[in-house]
Parts: sequence; C-alpha cells; structure tokens
Amino acid sequence: MITVLPVWLGLDVGTTGVRCLAVDEELRVVASSYAEAPPVHAPDGRVEQDPWEWVEASCHVIGDVVDEAGPSSVQALGISSQGISLIPVDRRGAPIRHAISWLDERGAHVMDDLAARVDPADVVARTGKPWSGVYTLPKIMWMRRFEPENYERVGAFLQPMDWLHLCFVGEAVTDRTLASASMAASLEDGLWDRDLLDALEIDSDLFPKIRQSGTEAGVLRREIGERLGVGTIPVRVGGQDQKLAAMVAGIGPDVATLCLGTSGALEVRAEAPLPWGGPLFSFLEPGQWVREAAIPTAGAAHRWFVRTVLAGESYDLSDELAAVEPAADAPLFFPRLSDPSEHGWPHAPGGVMWGLGLGTNRADLARCVYEGVAFEVGDRWRRMGAEAETLRVFGGGARSEPWCRVIASVLGRPVERLHVAEASALGAAVSAGAPRMPLTSREVLPDESVMAWEEERFEHWRLIAARLDGG
Repeated sequence: MITVLPVWLGLDVGTTGVRCLAVDEELRVVASSYAEAPPVHAPDGRVEQDPWEWVEASCHVIGDVVDEAGPSSVQALGISSQGISLIPVDRRGAPIRHAISWLDERGAHVMDDLAARVDPADVVARTGKPWSGVYTLPKIMWMRRFEPENYERVGAFLQPMDWLHLCFVGEAVTDRTLASASMAASLEDGLWDRDLLDALEIDSDLFPKIRQSGTEAGVLRREIGERLGVGTIPVRVGGQDQKLAAMVAGIGPDVATLCLGTSGALEVRAEAPLPWGGPLFSFLEPGQWVREAAIPTAGAAHRWFVRTVLAGESYDLSDELAAVEPAADAPLFFPRLSDPSEHGWPHAPGGVMWGLGLGTNRADLARCVYEGVAFEVGDRWRRMGAEAETLRVFGGGARSEPWCRVIASVLGRPVERLHVAEASALGAAVSAGAPRMPLTSREVLPDESVMAWEEERFEHWRLIAARLDGG
C-alpha cells in the first residue's frame, strides 16, 4: 500500500515572475516551479502588466508542482503577492485595463489634487504610509482624472492576490497586509478607512472584503481544479509577499528580517501604530504592525557587479574576492541603481563609487558592493529605531556568507541565514495550512577585527550620502 503524504501549495506572485512551492509536514520543499511574468516598462515611467499573464503563469507553475508532488497529496493552496499594483475590474470581474504596477510613477501627478481634498499629515497618520504617489490610492485618483471612462466602469479595485482569488474561487478577497499597502486602510483596525474614502468620494464598496490570513477564501473552481488535476481544494488567504516572508522567518520583538533579493526589504515589528517616517503596515493579526524599509537595489547591485566588473564570471568569485582582507582605503559604494524618485534620494545622481584609485582592485570593488548594500541596511536600521537582537536574512543574497558577515559587522549583531530563499512562497504555504515551525538557519557572527573600521566607514558613507542627496 502506497502512503500519500500531504503537501501544501504556496504561490507567490512577484514583480518579474510567479513561483509555486509544495511543502510537506516538516516544511521541506518537495517541488518547485517558476515562470517569468515581467511587467512592461514604458519610456515615460509607466509600468503595466496584463493581469491574465499572472493567471496563466500561476496555472503553469501550479501544474508543474502538482505533477511532481502528486495531485492526491495536495491539501490546500495559499497565495502571496506583491502589493500596491492596481487591477481595476468591471462589475463582471473582467480587467478594464492593464494593471498599474507598484513600480509605476504616474500617481505622483495627482498628489497636489489629493492634498487639496485631504490633509497629507492626517493621511500619513491614519494609514502609516509616507505621502507618495507610489501607493494604490494615488493610482486610483490618477485613473479617475485621466481615464474617467474607465473609472466609471469599475466594479472593484484589486491587487494581484485579490485578482487571483477572483479568478480561482470566484470572489475577490484580500487581507490586512495588502489592504495596508494601498494607502486606503486604517492602521488602527486594519480595515478600509471609510472616512478617508468618503472625503475623496471613492466608494469603499469598490474594495475587496478583508479576511484574516489563513482563513478560507473559497474552493478552487471546478474548471481550474480539473485543469490542474487537484479538484476543488481549499484556497486560503495569504498576504503581501514581504509580510508572509517575515512571518515564516519568525519576526518578533527580538528578531528583524531582511529579504536580500533583487531588491531588499527590512521588516521590524512595531508595538504601536506610530508613524516613523517610512512605511508602517498592519501585520497578519489584529493589533500587530510592521515597519518596512526598502533597499531598492540589493541583489540587483550584486548582479550588476558580477555582470559588468566580473564579466559574468561567477557569483562564487565575488564571494571569494569580498572575503579578502579589506584595504584600508577601499572605495565606498552607493547602490542607487534604480530610479531614485520614490526611494528617498530625489537628488541623487545614481549609483556612485567614491574613492577609486589606481591601486583599487577587484577585491576592493567586490567588498565595497557588499558593504554599500550593508550600509543601506544599517541606515534603514537606524532610521527605524530597530532594537532587535538578531537579523534573519533570506532571498538569494542570503546564500553569500561573506555578504551576511559584512552586514553583521555593520550592524554589530548576529545574522542568521535561512536555508530557504523563497520565503514568500513558503509563507503562502503556511497560510494554506502547512505546519508553522522554526526554519533551519546558520548564524553568521560579526567580524570583530573590522567592526570599528566599518563603523568609521559607515559614518563617512552617511555624510557622503547626505551630500549626494543635496543635504
């Protein structure tokens, strides 16, 4: 007799692709699949995506994982997704236009209009979001002003997880973390801020129902279940990708988390919904909040270095070079390789290597790239007032022990490297019902021989950063 062991599926809809994992009762990954689904960037700063591409990519990766894990073993599906991206659908649930990506800049064009209707300071205090056009609410205001014919057709304003719930179970459902990403939800209770929406003359019924992460969104539609070979399994509410990743990584009063992927995201638990100058999110449970700080080009800066300076030779080589004893006069790196406008450096000239000399070699450059990202993490850590004793790191960059050691030396505290890179998909699987348990990690301690030197360089880096930003 063959014993069929249960598995749970975690689907993560990221910025450039979709990943699905199947995990067992020990939270081990037994199957995995990834499909590219990148947005389209226009020269004018607009970034959009066909919502149906997320559906097709999701079905593809789920199908791959089910084929490998066995359809009879699948217990449930959980979904995580990027936040802030706006998908307007009509009253029949069909997309009215392409999704407006979280990377899109057009919301900035209506912030003056928004400020004429509501007090910016009050909105920041109510929602926990900095006054920025990046969020869903300004995108909605942009749509009402510049696409009134589309706006009049709207039946619901959705984000990617909500959209997949609509397609998979027939009802658009969200959770507190994604609602909080919109700039339209109250920090106090994690629900839609009806007073704010009324002031903007936006019908709050156009937003999806908010349910607790881990509760059932519905059962998989028969036609989808037949296509995937899993039948009508439960689909449970997940959440915003970084929040689910932080949850599964064990975020708490003494533990902060860092996603060291293409971009970086530092998450720190907050005991009260008090604005701090950066994004504050409702967390998975009522009465929980998380401070978040982005490092826009973390792994992307590393990839740029390997591709250009090392001519694509290998990531292992960059680790070997970065592990070499650093030169006293090594250059400083400012990894601002993406558009700075939404990331706190409005006047920055782009990425900078400061202090290059004729004696600078590849090891110096590798070290300063790792260090530059570590300094960005340290800068956010200070601004957030983080006091956690440990930082848990996941994502592709967590595979690099030298990089994690540099971060530990800059922060002056241990870094724990999680064994799994795809923490968001893993968090989605946990929300689907997979047992929640501590993840295997490896501790990386600060290098005490360079801590004083790193502290001095960090202060120098911060002074130059302020000059680059016009301060």
